[in-house]
Amino acid sequence: MIRGSQPGDNYIYGSHIFCLYDWGKPGLPEGLLGDGGKRRAGYYALRMGIRALQGGRASFFPITNSSDLMAVATLDASKNVYLLVVNDRPTSYTVNADISELIKTGNGTVREFSSQRMDEVVGSLRLKGGNASFALAGNSAILIKFDRQN
Repeated sequence: MIRGSQPGDNYIYGSHIFCLYDWGKPGLPEGLLGDGGKRRAGYYALRMGIRALQGGRASFFPITNSSDLMAVATLDASKNVYLLVVNDRPTSYTVNADISELIKTGNGTVREFSSQRMDEVVGSLRLKGGNASFALAGNSAILIKFDRQN
């Protein structure tokens, strides 16, 4: 989803249709929702990406301290700022992302997607001078929402 929101030659060349629900028989494609509506990990990953990117928001690509990470910051119609950082490597990082173009100070709600947490609130973060610093485990994603109402 992050790659698809980037300008320039990082656009998507095609599309992939996926199932929301299972096809119902073993050996057929699995959906984001399994038997009885059980949510799979892919459901939570997609939900986190949608939180950050839905609605055709203006997107910015903050500087992170590693090329192994993908990051996007978005601004919604209410001027809330979302920072989504994805780490698809097993190495953990301390992330330093500069979102000063969008917001300089504030408190954010931190959500995590990992093998332990499926798009769950795990804490808060104080933005300093437009820079967000936080730990990011291997094979995980963090979404921080800086709410303009607070």
